[in-house]
Amino acid sequence: MNKTDMEFFETYKRLDRLCSDVFGLRNGGVTRYIDELKAIGYGCTEDCKILKRLRHIRNQMAHDEGTFDYQVCDRDDIIWLNAFYNRIMKRTDPLAVHYRAGRKAQNTVRNNVHHSVQHNSSRHRKNRKANVIFNIIFFLIIIACACCIYFFEFN
Repeated sequence: MNKTDMEFFETYKRLDRLCSDVFGLRNGGVTRYIDELKAIGYGCTEDCKILKRLRHIRNQMAHDEGTFDYQVCDRDDIIWLNAFYNRIMKRTDPLAVHYRAGRKAQNTVRNNVHHSVQHNSSRHRKNRKANVIFNIIFFLIIIACACCIYFFEFN
């Protein structure tokens, strides 16, 4: 195994540990990350494709015979793994962005519902006032009519 392959292997393990920590697993963090991407419909994204390719390289290194005889990865793979690790740490990775967007949408819906409830409550109070005023006027008219009838019948 050459120096680049060893560095790749260590960098991949570092990313796998981070993903495992994020998902509360002992191992298999990158695989779980890929599964989560697929679950939210991001399975065909470039990030997912690269993660799958790099996971395959790592599995070749760990399980196949003779992979130490030739270079399996290149420097760009290590750079990508480090960049992806940093994206997860900064919460700019695809899953973090997806879930953050989902929470914003939920908050928007929650705020719209709250505003609608307040608006309906305000409208309800106005309608209630109008109903009370109408009932008072109607009651006064009934009393006035009753007084007129009483007055004209007995006079």
